[in-house]
Amino acid sequence: MSNNRIQQIQERLSKTTKGPWTAAQKPSRDGSYLVSFPGMELLFIAKVGIMYAHLGLEEQNAKADADFIANAKDDIKYLLDELELAKR
Repeated sequence: MSNNRIQQIQERLSKTTKGPWTAAQKPSRDGSYLVSFPGMELLFIAKVGIMYAHLGLEEQNAKADADFIANAKDDIKYLLDELELAKR
């Protein structure tokens, strides 16, 4: 992995909305899962799964996808930190 690519990832990460982000534990009325800020559920970052059934995708994947998105910011930060430690 090039240092340029790592720098681009770090820059994108630094521009994201502050976390933590959370995924809804239950689907909304339309079957989608919202990824939002704690206490600010109406201001969501992502709405996942609204078209899954229509597209023939497994609806249970919507929750897993929402969890993945909600944790991506912290997971990427962790991996970048570990990569930096491994370089030393």
